[in-house]
Amino acid sequence: MTGLVVALSQEIQQRKLVDTRTTLAQANEALTAFVVANARLPCPATAASNGLESTTAPGVCTTAAGFLPAVTLGLPNLDGNGLLTDGWADGSIRDNTGALSYPRAIRYSVALLIGTPQPYALTTTKLNGAQRSNVGTALASAPLGNAGLFVCRSSGGLVAAGNRCGSAANSLALNAVAVVWSQGPTGNDRIGNSPDENQNASQLGAPAIDRTWVMRDPADTAAAAGRFDDLVVWTAWGAVADKLMTAWQVQ
Repeated sequence: MTGLVVALSQEIQQRKLVDTRTTLAQANEALTAFVVANARLPCPATAASNGLESTTAPGVCTTAAGFLPAVTLGLPNLDGNGLLTDGWADGSIRDNTGALSYPRAIRYSVALLIGTPQPYALTTTKLNGAQRSNVGTALASAPLGNAGLFVCRSSGGLVAAGNRCGSAANSLALNAVAVVWSQGPTGNDRIGNSPDENQNASQLGAPAIDRTWVMRDPADTAAAAGRFDDLVVWTAWGAVADKLMTAWQVQ
């Protein structure tokens, strides 16, 4: 009987994992479709925006990292707050400290080119008049480079400038334009979190290393690198640029 219970529990967790991976893939596809239709990426949603992108002016985001703007994207099967949830959705809206944080909601961040001539080039119509090459330069080339988002194999060795992963060996994605992630079965419960999970969770606050996520194989608390159950996907600038070119929106 114990063996059957364990096997059933593992099957349920595997199904939730598969469902979450499918949800993240659908979210990425919705972002691409939004780019084709609107010639820009959407801004993140906030807890107060109820699934709509949060802006102070058209395309000017109130935050670089928040929740997936699922209502703006037109996605189905949302919760009562207009948010898209992962496979572990259980109605939770507060973390283990009692803070309102929607731990099961899919998170989203967009590259804001702060410090460049076009800080909101990726979220305003027609890239705010910027040429494709200018945005590519702002994302990846000196002197305005490394303004995009980074996904790394480990939080160890992260740096605050340049390639934030710290080395090529630690890098999964350099200067991506969007990151979508789930906080996995443990949500944002910081009890027992590894530094890698904490790095991801911090992106909605004031992280020591901003615009940087970790993605690695899942592990429990007994693993050498600690517990990790987040799921992270990203969109490369090349993929978005290609769609914009197809839509004849970029010079």
